[in-house]
Amino acid sequence: MTGESAGANAANLGIASAAYRPDIDGLRSIAVLLVVLFHLGLPETLQAGFIGVDMFFVISGYLIIPRVHLQVLKKEFRFGEFYSRRIRRLAPALLATLLIAITIGLLILTPGELVQLAKESIASQLYISNVYYWRYLNYFGLQADLSFLLHTWSLGVEEQFYLTFPLAIWLTGKFFPKSVTLILSIILLGSFCLNLAMVGLKPEATFYLLPTRAWEFAAGGLAATLAQLLLRRPSWMPWLSAAGVVLLACALIVHESTMSFPGWFAALPVGATVALLISGTNPSSWWTRIMSLPIPVYLGKISYELYLVHWPVKIFAGLLVRDFDAPARAAALLMCIALAAAIYHFVETPVRAKWIFRNNRNLVAAYAAGTAALTIALVGVIGTGGLPGRLSASTLTVAAAAGDADTAHRVCEGFGSNLCRLGKPDVEPSWLIYGDSHAEALAGAFDRVLLKRGQSAEFAFLSGCLPVLYSGDIECREFNRRMATFLASNPAIRHVVLVSTWRQPLERGYTDAGGVAVSGQKALVAFQQNLGRTLVADGYATREIVVWLPVPGAKHSVPTTSARNLMLNRNWDLRFTRKEYDDRFTFLVEILKRYPRVHLINPAAHICDLGSCRVFWDGHALYHDDAHPAQSQARYFADIIERDLGAAAATTE
Repeated sequence: MTGESAGANAANLGIASAAYRPDIDGLRSIAVLLVVLFHLGLPETLQAGFIGVDMFFVISGYLIIPRVHLQVLKKEFRFGEFYSRRIRRLAPALLATLLIAITIGLLILTPGELVQLAKESIASQLYISNVYYWRYLNYFGLQADLSFLLHTWSLGVEEQFYLTFPLAIWLTGKFFPKSVTLILSIILLGSFCLNLAMVGLKPEATFYLLPTRAWEFAAGGLAATLAQLLLRRPSWMPWLSAAGVVLLACALIVHESTMSFPGWFAALPVGATVALLISGTNPSSWWTRIMSLPIPVYLGKISYELYLVHWPVKIFAGLLVRDFDAPARAAALLMCIALAAAIYHFVETPVRAKWIFRNNRNLVAAYAAGTAALTIALVGVIGTGGLPGRLSASTLTVAAAAGDADTAHRVCEGFGSNLCRLGKPDVEPSWLIYGDSHAEALAGAFDRVLLKRGQSAEFAFLSGCLPVLYSGDIECREFNRRMATFLASNPAIRHVVLVSTWRQPLERGYTDAGGVAVSGQKALVAFQQNLGRTLVADGYATREIVVWLPVPGAKHSVPTTSARNLMLNRNWDLRFTRKEYDDRFTFLVEILKRYPRVHLINPAAHICDLGSCRVFWDGHALYHDDAHPAQSQARYFADIIERDLGAAAATTE
């Protein structure tokens, strides 16, 4: 992560700068290790390591805001000098990381993956990746591990902080020089309240965007004022250190995967960081002495580089290492540290210390030229479709299946003014089919079945949303509520098909009927209760209910991993065994067996034999990723639907 060098700390808003504080570098080491260990799963029980990013935001506010304000008051602040320092700090290491990632990508990525890496690289170097990922990715969702530079979202937030806060401080210092603390307090309160208001309504926007993160930077700026006030009470510092450690420990211990974030929970790491920054102003305190030891200080110095490289190392290691187990993840950690140290010493330091590009004009010119050149090259990668000439014709054919998704029914997402129609368009619908993104992937298969029967269905889906009342976020709950209302007011609908991956209660936690987030066994209990409420709700109780059970899927994306097998001359087995499938989804089958009125479509019974579950049929991938059925296999899945529906679901009007 980023932030002004601790060698130029400003201890208070408008008060003279303090000497270098090594404890801040030590605090950075804690922040970066929390993030890196969390992402590498070392240990797997560390589920709240992402709070290290919030710690970095507070540190940046603590270091940047007082420095800018002091320079404004002295009439010494220059925007050009400020942003030149930012370029020296941020650009070299980021450029090196991008070049390393792109080089590896050219060697091991399929055309589609390379295009994705190119798009993410452009967003990253322009520092808008937080906006990019807000629009296209869910950080805590099932797609996060498919992004090569997801972690750079925080660099976007930091850069937007650098663009907005100095201007605000400059304007305040110029026209209201004594009001900067008041302005920061207003920003903190307003941004924090906006975060609380939006985290349930727009969780992705709240997570990724500066307006709901600005309070964390403001907290850092205000911490400098508090530090100055508390310098007169050195006896408080040990207790403040202890309070910071306790708050940080509480954040790591009490966090559950179902908690909304940032929300109220982010106040714990922010408060902890504020306390530890203030207590560190006492050079003789136990906390300052520990954080000033050589190892934490050094890790803090390379923390930006370590943050930059750790996510690409994790992603590429997952593509190259068959079993990314604990020893492999530990080796990846050591690789990250070595790579970060190399970039720090041989890339960042020469530029930052002005061994090269001593003149800021030359620096800016080189930065602009490098950014333009890389962007043009990346646009070329996108324009060619990922440089397919790198690969053999057979590899390209296999990799192309990654685009074998149903896009025709994408307009059916959500509950618009009209539902989509499957089957015969001139026949009154007697079916309602809805669910999550797996419903979209199977729309073509259900369409075939209905056309064959001379019937039709109303259809809709919402990605990531279980087709069960009271499930998910506000948007998902509203989607399911409107489906129930539609059923209750449309007596011609005789059959309801619920389609989902059904993994959410196991992998991402769940919300009970009261909207309380739960996980583990409590999540399964809440899911069972909500499913029961759904099946007896108005509109459902009098219809035939059909549940599509999860597909077996694959251990990795079938098209891309199969193509990589050809590229690297290896033979990774992507198949799950039938036992592995049953172990994962017995909970769902056992729950559904309690409802005799519910009919099941069980794709595993057809895709799996006694040993393993196939991932290819008739020479083509069954899935366009690791679990979503391929559009070209609609006929294959339609046969499964037809056979499992049987006479019970073939009732004619």
